[in-house]
Amino acid sequence: MFPKCRGADPFSLVTRPLAGGVGIDTNGAHLAVAQRDPFGNRVRIRKIQWNLHGKSGE
Repeated sequence: MFPKCRGADPFSLVTRPLAGGVGIDTNGAHLAVAQRDPFGNRVRIRKIQWNLHGKSGE
Protein backbone atom coordinates (compact mmCIF):
# COMPACT_ATOMS: atom_id res chain seq x y z
CA MET A 1 0.00 0.00 0.00
CA PHE A 2 1.46 3.33 -1.06
CA PRO A 3 0.47 6.69 0.42
CA LYS A 4 -1.00 9.22 -1.98
CA CYS A 5 0.33 12.77 -2.03
CA ARG A 6 -1.39 15.84 -3.32
CA GLY A 7 0.42 18.73 -4.92
CA ALA A 8 4.11 18.60 -5.76
CA ASP A 9 5.93 15.29 -6.00
CA PRO A 10 7.81 14.91 -2.67
CA PHE A 11 10.44 12.70 -4.35
CA SER A 12 11.28 14.83 -7.36
CA LEU A 13 14.71 14.10 -8.82
CA VAL A 14 17.01 16.89 -9.91
CA THR A 15 19.96 15.82 -12.01
CA ARG A 16 22.17 16.92 -14.88
CA PRO A 17 23.17 14.48 -17.62
CA LEU A 18 26.78 15.71 -17.54
CA ALA A 19 27.19 15.18 -13.79
CA GLY A 20 27.68 11.40 -13.75
CA GLY A 21 26.43 9.41 -10.79
CA VAL A 22 27.12 7.73 -7.47
CA GLY A 23 26.51 4.12 -6.47
CA ILE A 24 26.24 3.00 -2.85
CA ASP A 25 26.56 -0.58 -1.58
CA THR A 26 26.18 -1.70 2.02
CA ASN A 27 26.98 -5.07 3.55
CA GLY A 28 28.11 -6.52 6.85
CA ALA A 29 31.78 -5.61 6.41
CA HIS A 30 31.82 -2.18 4.75
CA LEU A 31 30.04 0.64 2.98
CA ALA A 32 31.22 1.18 -0.61
CA VAL A 33 30.68 4.35 -2.63
CA ALA A 34 31.55 4.47 -6.34
CA GLN A 35 31.66 7.66 -8.38
CA ARG A 36 30.86 7.41 -12.13
CA ASP A 37 31.55 9.89 -14.89
CA PRO A 38 28.80 10.89 -17.39
CA PHE A 39 29.75 7.94 -19.62
CA GLY A 40 29.34 5.33 -16.85
CA ASN A 41 33.04 4.79 -16.26
CA ARG A 42 34.14 4.32 -12.66
CA VAL A 43 36.10 7.34 -11.47
CA ARG A 44 36.69 6.60 -7.79
CA ILE A 45 35.78 4.02 -5.15
CA ARG A 46 35.75 4.60 -1.41
CA LYS A 47 35.28 1.80 1.14
CA ILE A 48 34.43 2.51 4.74
CA GLN A 49 35.04 -0.48 6.98
CA TRP A 50 32.69 -1.19 9.87
CA ASN A 51 32.28 -3.99 12.34
CA LEU A 52 28.68 -5.02 12.98
CA HIS A 53 29.53 -8.32 14.66
CA GLY A 54 27.31 -8.82 17.71
CA LYS A 55 25.05 -5.86 16.95
CA SER A 56 21.31 -6.36 17.23
CA GLY A 57 18.69 -5.24 14.69
CA GLU A 58 17.04 -2.91 17.19
